[in-house]
Amino acid sequence: QLGKVEIESNALLTLAKSGRIVFPSPFKVFLYAIDQLEDSNEERSKKFRDDLQSFLGLKHELPPIPRSNVNHFVGKERHPESINICEKKYNKI
Repeated sequence: QLGKVEIESNALLTLAKSGRIVFPSPFKVFLYAIDQLEDSNEERSKKFRDDLQSFLGLKHELPPIPRSNVNHFVGKERHPESINICEKKYNKI
């Protein structure tokens, strides 16, 4: 819950009982479907990149997003920001 939409009081109570809280975030959120990253329709793909560029406040046009994972490194060679969401430590997320 990012606090971007109204939530009914009974839903807030349910969240509170499970130890969760809702607090408004001052930050903008850019939502997208993973499919948009690999859209083969050039017009939609360009629109997505333009929207992302605008959201990020970039001056230069974003190039097409590669259709494959360019981070083939694993183990000690992997990028530090890479995570494996299947690891047990992420089960609660």
